[in-house]
Amino acid sequence: MSFALCLAYLAIWHFHPWGLALLVAISVLIPGLIGQPDAEVTAAITTTVIMVVAGLSPQEAWKEPILRLADTIIGVAAGVAAAILLNEIGKGRRRVRRSQHDGPQADPPG
Repeated sequence: MSFALCLAYLAIWHFHPWGLALLVAISVLIPGLIGQPDAEVTAAITTTVIMVVAGLSPQEAWKEPILRLADTIIGVAAGVAAAILLNEIGKGRRRVRRSQHDGPQADPPG
């Protein structure tokens, strides 16, 4: 959502503090209206980051939302890959433990 809001704004106008305030307000309202109040803070922070970075480098500022979207996609892909890898490692360890417990048992002394 922040990507779309910021891209639409920066494609037309340059960074301005009032534009930042307006986009943050909109990015907080939308999640609340669609029943996702937990996403309000995240949307506000993401919108602020995109707009502030666009304000710091105003040449071709419209590219900033696209770059942040690419960052997010890469981060999600890395997280999913790490989760899959850790799951596979866990499966391997569980197999090793089961095979150790299922092996021949020594008779108790006595």
